[in-house]
Amino acid sequence: MSSLLIQFMDSPQEGATTPITTASTFRRDLRNWIAHRQADHPWMVTIIETDEQRLHSIANLWSDGNKVEIINGQFSTRLDVDSSLMTWWLADNTDAGVRIIVGDRREAERFSPNVAPEAITLEAVTYTDIEQPHANPSELVLSFHADSLSAEDITDAVSRLTPTSVLVSRPNPDVTRRLAHVGFAFAGRPWGQAGESATYVASSSMTASDRRRALTVKSGQSIESFRSHLPAPDERRAAARKLRHRVSRAALRDVLDPSFGVSKDSPSLGDVRAFIDAVPGPADVTWDIEVDDREEVDRRIHDCFDNFGVWPISFSMHRSNILEPSTVQDRSDLISPIVPGYPYSFTNFAEYLETYARSHFAITHRKAGWDCFRHLEIMASRSAPLMLDASDIPQFSMVHYPKQAFRQILTNARMGGVPSMRTYEALHNFMTENVTTRAMTHYLLQCTQITDMQRVLFVDQQHPNAVDYLSTLTLIGLKEHFGRQCFPLFPAPWIYRDYDGDVSHLYGRGFGTTRLLDPDLRADNELSGTNAELRYPDFDTLVVGSISRNTELAKELARHFAPDRTIWIHGEDPPPLADQVRSHRAFGTHLFIRSIDV
Repeated sequence: MSSLLIQFMDSPQEGATTPITTASTFRRDLRNWIAHRQADHPWMVTIIETDEQRLHSIANLWSDGNKVEIINGQFSTRLDVDSSLMTWWLADNTDAGVRIIVGDRREAERFSPNVAPEAITLEAVTYTDIEQPHANPSELVLSFHADSLSAEDITDAVSRLTPTSVLVSRPNPDVTRRLAHVGFAFAGRPWGQAGESATYVASSSMTASDRRRALTVKSGQSIESFRSHLPAPDERRAAARKLRHRVSRAALRDVLDPSFGVSKDSPSLGDVRAFIDAVPGPADVTWDIEVDDREEVDRRIHDCFDNFGVWPISFSMHRSNILEPSTVQDRSDLISPIVPGYPYSFTNFAEYLETYARSHFAITHRKAGWDCFRHLEIMASRSAPLMLDASDIPQFSMVHYPKQAFRQILTNARMGGVPSMRTYEALHNFMTENVTTRAMTHYLLQCTQITDMQRVLFVDQQHPNAVDYLSTLTLIGLKEHFGRQCFPLFPAPWIYRDYDGDVSHLYGRGFGTTRLLDPDLRADNELSGTNAELRYPDFDTLVVGSISRNTELAKELARHFAPDRTIWIHGEDPPPLADQVRSHRAFGTHLFIRSIDV
């Protein structure tokens, strides 16, 4: 009598970024498990793999004494499969290093939004295909990945094939519950960390060793569960900061982050998928919304300054990257295939925006901070942002965005239909009036009331080797306004249209921040390549593009520039902590802060 192992399909999502020449983690873990259990006779192994190009790497993994059969196809629990062929979708995006085969075309498009998925046919692998070659093995082990088959299908296969044990990667409570209903109990984990895998055996045949392993794992899970309810390190640090703040009786206006440094989670990929599936359309039903007006934006801005003594600021977009109404053609997609959380790669910013432009809606949400460049990219493409957490945006975060409109779009999308042309026009007009690089520069000048600003020294020592969205976009806006009279102490040569160097290494591949300005806007020091001629008294205003990354230099420059002629910008994702706000404010400069979570 022989031992038989049947391994079903890998998780499409986890295997998507595994090179086709390399066996996936799911495949390797099982191979190592067999190696540790090798008996005096080899195993018979049947492996079901959907991707024909991965068969060679799997065969190499099992190139030993075991008898291995690899079936190229997709397992189906249906006993009455109408055809031996099934239509699936292949997304093969070489630039992104992604190759995935899934049954849902929309899912394939999310992994490869810039390369159309290909319809392929797969053999339907049925029970007959895996039962006939092997009769009555002495030991039958089934191996599943819970992301490739539903809990219902896994249970169906277990009931039909009656294995001695079942190995599941990425198990979930539904799998455990359903297997218990058909007489299989949890018996420890075969590999990996807690929660990565699980072994199930028939309750009637559980050994004392099985019970000990299960007890060990469950004890570990209980300990981990207890630990998970303890405050995390950042929560403990936040509690200490909060206590110190209360004891010191410091002003509440210093607190721009009520959590005192606890990071916030973005919506999960599961939440995103569920929301996408719940948006009904149809595209032939339209609705209007009212977009926030300028008075509303101004009210938020001045309320923030009155309460906290700092000016809010947001990301911006260069006008040349905002699509004109006439350039947007028919929208073929309800929701853009570009979805946060999915790997993708574009090498051309225009193509990236055009992909958004083909859709009525595009998904977005907070990233590391509330203000996210993706919001602007969607608006620039004249798609409508579906910001899943729009109702949670703090009052003084994203003040330059149409936040009320974002909330209305989310509500209306859930009910059905799509934005009207009037709505798209209103969003476009709001963007061009409030969140272009020119508009943000006008805002800086308006807030500071420095009416005689003529020669500006811009400082950010990250340039020229790195992009910092807020700092870089501020420099671009100042250049548009002051031209050659804006002198970057650390030039960023890639902001000019004639730059012919590589920008793919810059953050975001340089999308939205590179090759934007007329070369004639270069200041003298940018043309000469030296700062030898620069003298601080020659400038009437100092702008520090990132105070958090230029703190010591900013303090040194404070000896040369009056506070009322100095602008400091804090553009980090988390808000500055209370002591940082207090320290920055003590210099008396015009302080602009992007992340304000109140």
